Amino acid sequence: MKQKLKERAMLGTFVKLYSPALIEILGFSGFEFIVVDMEHSSIDFSEAENLVRAAKVANIEVILRIPYAREEHVLHTLDSGAIGVQIPGLTSAEDTENFTKNGKYYPLGNRGLSFNQRSAKYGFAEKNEYIEKSNREGIFVIHIENKEMVDEVEKLCKNPLIDVLFIGPMDLSQSYHTIGQPQSEPVRHAIDKVISMAKKYDKTVGIFAGNTEEAKKYRDMGINYIVCSSDIGHFASGAKKVVADFKK
Repeated sequence: MKQKLKERAMLGTFVKLYSPALIEILGFSGFEFIVVDMEHSSIDFSEAENLVRAAKVANIEVILRIPYAREEHVLHTLDSGAIGVQIPGLTSAEDTENFTKNGKYYPLGNRGLSFNQRSAKYGFAEKNEYIEKSNREGIFVIHIENKEMVDEVEKLCKNPLIDVLFIGPMDLSQSYHTIGQPQSEPVRHAIDKVISMAKKYDKTVGIFAGNTEEAKKYRDMGINYIVCSSDIGHFASGAKKVVADFKK
């Protein structure tokens, strides 16, 4: 996934409902990745691990957006077998550096070492190969959802362990005091700054898109990690359309 993101745009969606069947449906529908949203849902780590299992069946990659930045959340995410972790709520490049090291084994970081979890096939994986693969393929997605992180974007780009800078337009609108207006001038300026700096340092940019029109617009801007709506959003819009069509 990390290599694909360097080459082209990938389409994903947020998952807020605990349903392994739904994960399979999203995969069979053609989505390339999902972000299990543990920040804005009641999904816990036990349930998240089952969603990772379901994703394997449908050949879809899984990122977990953890509830908030804590070392144990990073560890549980990667031990579950998810390909990556998405970290919200940080306000400084220094804090980000600490958390990215929590997700890499020596010599890149200090992730707690165990071989008895799902990511290491419960001890059946060859140890050295497992460590090397985890360090090479694991993806770190860092939220840029406040003014502080926009101001530190160059420092973030210099962190070799960060793979994706994820822009949160709605949260940025709140941080720039234009709440609920993601198209406001300060937010658009912040997005342009992140994209420009990421391009300079060859970093992948991610963003949330509310619909396919927005997703295509962001793709054309050079954003490759696109999270379009959510399972709830897709179901709600589909259900609404059925009812509206019936009433015509």
